[in-house]
Amino acid sequence: MTLSLKQAARNVIDNWEGGDLAAAVRDLDAALLASEPVSREPEAEEPMLRIFYTCPDCGEEWEDTHTSACDAECPKCDARNISPVDWEDADDAEV
Repeated sequence: MTLSLKQAARNVIDNWEGGDLAAAVRDLDAALLASEPVSREPEAEEPMLRIFYTCPDCGEEWEDTHTSACDAECPKCDARNISPVDWEDADDAEV
């Protein structure tokens, strides 16, 4: 008997720390193999942003390219969670 994919995944979570995790993972594998493949429409390409940062600890300035203006780590002093000071559409940016 093959479990549903949802039930097999739930069993992995339920057995994560105190149960038979190996058996739950094997059941999940069997459920994945028995499930029908999911077809997805190709995703539209996300626009890229050129993101500008200044480290509040050491003053280092740098830029990065990403799909969202996310926090970063300073490449010089390793300070964490540094928010962007500005960003622009990378396609519109002059190189």
